[in-house]
Order: sequence, then structure tokens, then C-alpha cells
Amino acid sequence: MISKDLFIYPSARMTQSQIPLFFTLILLALTYTFPLAAQAASFAGGPTHSAAVQMDGTVLTWGGNTSGQLGDGTTDDRFAAGLVSDESGNPLTGIKAVAVHESYTVALKSDGTVFSWGLNNLKQLGDGTSDTRYYPVQVVDAEGNPVTGIQAIALSRYTTLALKSDGSLLIWGLNLPPSPVLYKNSSPPVTPYEDGTAVAGIKAISAGTSHFMALKTDGILLAWGSNHVGQLGRPNYPHPEDGYPYPVMLDLGSFNYEPLSPVKTMAAGENHSIAVLEDGSLMAWGKNDYGQLGDGTRDDRDYPVAMRDASDNPFSANPRSLTAGERHSIIHLVNGTLLVSGMHLSYYDDELFQTLTPTLEIDPKGIPITGIEVVAASGYTFGSGHNFALQNNGNLLVWGNNNFYGQLSIETRSDYLGTFGPATVIMAADPDTPISNTMPLT
Repeated sequence: MISKDLFIYPSARMTQSQIPLFFTLILLALTYTFPLAAQAASFAGGPTHSAAVQMDGTVLTWGGNTSGQLGDGTTDDRFAAGLVSDESGNPLTGIKAVAVHESYTVALKSDGTVFSWGLNNLKQLGDGTSDTRYYPVQVVDAEGNPVTGIQAIALSRYTTLALKSDGSLLIWGLNLPPSPVLYKNSSPPVTPYEDGTAVAGIKAISAGTSHFMALKTDGILLAWGSNHVGQLGRPNYPHPEDGYPYPVMLDLGSFNYEPLSPVKTMAAGENHSIAVLEDGSLMAWGKNDYGQLGDGTRDDRDYPVAMRDASDNPFSANPRSLTAGERHSIIHLVNGTLLVSGMHLSYYDDELFQTLTPTLEIDPKGIPITGIEVVAASGYTFGSGHNFALQNNGNLLVWGNNNFYGQLSIETRSDYLGTFGPATVIMAADPDTPISNTMPLT
């Protein structure tokens, strides 16, 4: 148990080189785990708060709550996890997946309907209003009927993208195609268009801070939104300011229009993107200031480049999944280990804590993290993001930026609390009780 009065800060007498050691010791002291009942979970992290789905379909949230993003009817920040409920105090139930971003949360129910809460100034909640919501509200269409048939959700900073079971897409909030004006607010949801035709045949979606990707069943990857650092995988011309307000096919660069295909899976980070092809090739593009593209450089790329290994050879793998955060990329291998490129051991601006190629993630004792079943990372934060990893023994690991919001559910709020490896486990509303029975992904 961690004392509710525990607030730890580095001494002003410490040098910059001593501070990482200080927090390594602190995190080693916090290295404890509680068993979780499930073998996989649905959980998500945003800039200031986090969420998890339990086996019974209820939702737990914790962290910052300035706009009601915890869904508990208040604006009180909370270190400990608590249930999301309606205005009558009844828990939100039937949830199978949750997504979070800046000051809002969206939950997908097993019946294909969607609920949301938190900040709504740009209509990102999809309820037909721009009112901030402190309890869950249902996403509705233009007639006020519940939106149905949703299979997956992905959130950008102010926009929600949804994949329907028929392979079509819906989108609401800021940054919407097919309008020629990129920054437009919309609620109820609208359908994105590609070359004048509604986007169809989609099997997976992902969202960065202000860009989106949609993977088609034929392996073609579409992207749209902001492109100021090449996160769409093509130069800004002829859209130097607005990016692309409509989905465009990701190609191999230089406008040769040869598709980057077939893509097996992909992930969007804050301002970068990664993908693995069917042949195992790992590709990345966009912002690269911390080495998050894994190509051995810090050069931004406006076209896909191959990730490299430590010997500068093209890196290939058959990953279980890909995850992209604010300044890092995570490759979840089938053997249950994690490879990370970019800022993954601390959000300190120190070369010691950056890797420019995929590197095995380790714990504070230098031991590789193993047995990972599910991994998730947050993007667009006020540090370098935070991560979740559920091990096959039921331990839920959290590590990363905890700044002033408690999104790691530990009370050591400090700008210096960086990512020195997975070291803590989220506590539930009772500090002596772990979050358990988290819901398996489907």
C-alpha cells in the first residue's frame, strides 16, 4: 500500500545526472504486483487520465478530471480507480472497449452502441451538442437515434473515429473530411469520403493526435488529417498548411503512387505512424525527434522508411501487435517481449534514455519484460506518455509520465517521474485492492 500522504520530489541539490538514479530507486521501491484474474484486458491511457474495462463490462477511470473525463459526475482528480456511472449512480455496463484522449473518454458497448463523456467543446462526444458531460451520454445520429453497429473506436485529440461492422466509417468532432476545410466541428457523425466515394472495406483503424489511418481488407492503408511532419507518409505539397482533409492511399514516397502494401497492421502515434507488412517488414514515417521511427536517426520522414536493427540492417518481425505513443513506438512480439524505439526509459531529454532502433524493454533491474499479452500507450501528453502492459500471469504493469494528474495511479506526482521501466501496478478505489477481472479483448 502507498500512503495517501506520499509526495516525493527530487532535492534541489541534486544534479541532473543524479535525478534519474533517485527515481530509479523510488520506482524500485514501488516494484510490486497484484494478480489480475484475466489473461487480457481492454485499457487505454490519455494525456491526463486512464481507463480500463472490467470482466463484468463496467469501466474504471483514474487521473485528471478537469472536464469530467472520469465520468463520475465531478471534476475532482483521482489517483485511485473508480467506476463510471450515470446520474443515478448506476454503473455503466455492457462495455467491451474504451478509448481516451485529451479530457474525454469514449466507450464501446457489446451491442455496438457508443457512450462518451468529458470535454465536448468541439462536439467530440457525438451527442449532438457541444456541452461538457460529466456522466456518459449516447452517441446519436442526425435524427437523434443511437448510432449502432460499431465494431471499433479510435480517438484523436478532438475527434472520434468509429469502424462499423460493415467496413464503413463514421467520424465526429474536429478535423473532419470530406470538407475542403480541414478544421470543422461536426456532430452527429458523418462518413469520410475517398475520391468522392464513401470509404468502405475497412478492417482496422487508428488515430494520432490529429491524423487518422484506416486499413482496408486488401492491405491498402489510407491516411488523412494533419501532415506537418509527414505523419501521413507523403510530402505536404499540394496541402502545405491543411494536410489532407480526405483519405489518401499511403504509397512508397516521391508520389509514385505505388501502394505500401500489403499492410498487415498499423498504429498511429502523436505525430508519427508505424506499420508491419505481410512479409514482416517494419515501416515508419513522420516525426522522429526522439528516434520513434526506429530507423537509426532523428530525421523526420514524409515517406515510409524501414526500421533498422542495431547493425543498421532492415528490421523485420512477426509482431503480435504495434503500439505508438507520443515519442515512442512499441513492437509487441509473439514471444511476449516488447521492443521499443524512441523515448521509453524516461521522458528526460537525455540521450541515455533514447534508443534510435527497436530495443528490448527491461524492468528497473535490467531484466527483460516478458509474458506480455496486451500493451497500450498514450499519445499527446505533457511528458512522453505512459504505457500499460498486461502479463500472462495477471500482473498489470504501468510506467511513464505521471506529472500532476496521477494517470499511473501512484501519488508520486512529479514532472521528473519518468519511465525507468515497468515498476508499479494500478490500485483500485480501495488502495489495498487491485484492479481485477479486466475484460479480455475480442
